[in-house]
Amino acid sequence: MSYVLGTHVPDLGANPNSEICHTFVYRWLVARGRITGNYPDPLINLPQQQAQQILFPVRGQPARAGGAMQVTAGAIIGFWDGGGNLQHSMIAITPTTWFGANNTGCFGTGGGRLQINAVNTIVHGGGNHFGWIGPGNQWQGQYHGLTVTYKLPPMRHF
Repeated sequence: MSYVLGTHVPDLGANPNSEICHTFVYRWLVARGRITGNYPDPLINLPQQQAQQILFPVRGQPARAGGAMQVTAGAIIGFWDGGGNLQHSMIAITPTTWFGANNTGCFGTGGGRLQINAVNTIVHGGGNHFGWIGPGNQWQGQYHGLTVTYKLPPMRHF
């Protein structure tokens, strides 16, 4: 069980480590009252395409510019591949402390929920595979570079 920015997000079923990143962010938004109505079941993992449509109908703003973080606390973070597909999502506790589930492909941390501190100091290279590439807005993921964006959580009604 997790409390993120004061909102309780219960574990996902019998195997909490099976929770994917997008589903965790989605469940947090439901628990926060940002998604209302007849929405998809928050107790099952959302397929990537559905998660992208719900969480990021608009891609968002660059998370970093000139080496400086642009993210605001309470924002949702998206990691995008070169084809414009959402690959990972998280929640910003602060501009540089992010919380998510199954951070393997972006941080190499394995399954489960985890807070990542000092995101602004994680730099690709020098023995570290994951991290910011130069001063721009590119992040080295497990297999390729990703563009990182943020946006305030949407208010959605289904």
